[in-house]
Amino acid sequence: MKLSVLIPSYRRPVDLGRCLAAIARQRRRPDQVVVVVRDSDPESREVVEKATLDWPELPLEVTTVRRAGIVVALNAGLDAVIGDVYCFTDDDAEPLPCWLERIEAHYRDPDVVGVGGRDILVRQPETIDQTCSVVGRGSWYGRFVGNHHLSLVPAQPMAVEILKGVNMSFRASALPGFRFDEAIAVEANSGSEFDISFAARRNGGQLIYDPAITVNHHARPRPDQPSREDSIRFYDYSHNTTYLLLKYLPWWRRLTFLAYFFAIGQRASWGAGTLVWDLVRQGRFPPWIEIRYSLVGKLAGVRQYLRTRR
Repeated sequence: MKLSVLIPSYRRPVDLGRCLAAIARQRRRPDQVVVVVRDSDPESREVVEKATLDWPELPLEVTTVRRAGIVVALNAGLDAVIGDVYCFTDDDAEPLPCWLERIEAHYRDPDVVGVGGRDILVRQPETIDQTCSVVGRGSWYGRFVGNHHLSLVPAQPMAVEILKGVNMSFRASALPGFRFDEAIAVEANSGSEFDISFAARRNGGQLIYDPAITVNHHARPRPDQPSREDSIRFYDYSHNTTYLLLKYLPWWRRLTFLAYFFAIGQRASWGAGTLVWDLVRQGRFPPWIEIRYSLVGKLAGVRQYLRTRR
């Protein structure tokens, strides 16, 4: 079985160097490592070139893109990978030495089409000891819970619906011809994990989350993305979540999801229910621009889905 590692990178040379050093320390060597860089980012290319000299045994390749956006970079990487399993991580991640070894072990089960694990948020140490009992699953009405960064109790592998982009892998045979949907590349390009996770499971395969498959995640925004405080992220999340769930959910779950997402919503995409709840608890509404971007993003996501159905 050949394992290809795909790392999109943009203007984070120190992070990228740390990530490549972690890949070089893997007990199970990768068969291919593809780093995707922007043509306007010579610093990242220099890091890859230096890594080639530092670890000549590492099968390292670099692919260059001109257009902005993580989705564009991921698709360029998919054009370059040749392995039986595609392993995705970010340039600000640091996979533990057993990362590839543990991923490969799960693919001995032919029903498994995707494997991922935990990302420990190094810059948010308060989350490290926080626990959860559910990871990467959705309710019948369309509310999805991530929790990939939390400590799972009990700490054992479990079947999930969604893996997280910083620590996920997929069997190549489960994704024939797959490319990330560039309709989700709005601002911060959130939602790519939904796209590939649902696509891999389309024919009944199983996604496995194993908390022992771990990366240290030195998470921070990419230079070309809005900050976490920027209200644009409400539009981005609202648009992409609406569009992708309408794209993949069965018809009856689409209806319940729309009812939930517009009437109740989430704090990342305000709806009437969450607004009332916050008013009761906090005594105030969130900034109007966040509410507006949430609603406009959802409506745009519905329109995007309808365009693809024509």
